[in-house]
Amino acid sequence: MIRNMFAGVCCSVAAALLLSGCHPSNPLVGKWQSNLTQLGHSASMTREFRADGTETITFGAGSAETQMMYTVDGQTLTENVTGMSIAGKQVAADSPQAPGGIPKNVKETFTLDGDKLTISSKENGVNINLTYDRVK
Repeated sequence: MIRNMFAGVCCSVAAALLLSGCHPSNPLVGKWQSNLTQLGHSASMTREFRADGTETITFGAGSAETQMMYTVDGQTLTENVTGMSIAGKQVAADSPQAPGGIPKNVKETFTLDGDKLTISSKENGVNINLTYDRVK
């Protein structure tokens, strides 16, 4: 009887391990960096996606940071801003001090090619594609 119970537990564990392989983990989880150049100025932007559905975007050397909740559905990334900090000071996402024109809820698409992540969105009728490298 004990042998049958042991065999049953082993089979259950093996089945769970096999089935867990059928659901790939979120491929966005990790840290991604892009170097932006605009009007002759360069700045880095880092996005860190966590397994718990939180995301942090950091601009430059930490001078501005945005905290978000995110979900992934296929190739669609939906983000909701939950907080910001500018020059080290917390700013509520709905505060009058928050930079104007920054959308609080964003729906984007993404593609992955190895360690390259491209996030595409459309803002004010303009298509924007940013490519990030996985930080190792």
